[in-house]
Amino acid sequence: MGTQNENVNNKILEELKELDKEPVNLENGISLKPSQCYSFSFDPKPHFLFNTNCSDNLKNKLLSIIRKYYKSV
Repeated sequence: MGTQNENVNNKILEELKELDKEPVNLENGISLKPSQCYSFSFDPKPHFLFNTNCSDNLKNKLLSIIRKYYKSV
């Protein structure tokens, strides 16, 4: 059985995986997977690095996922 942190991290990864099933349309008409617009890491704490093509709507969705589990992010 995993630690509480591992369980939380797995839940976050599952939600990100589910979100990746919903393509994002860019202003130029190109459709991408959400994961093509950001990088995510747990080290040193959970955080995203957003590409310039990442929409504010997607950023807010991503941040809301980790804020469910980590209030200080």
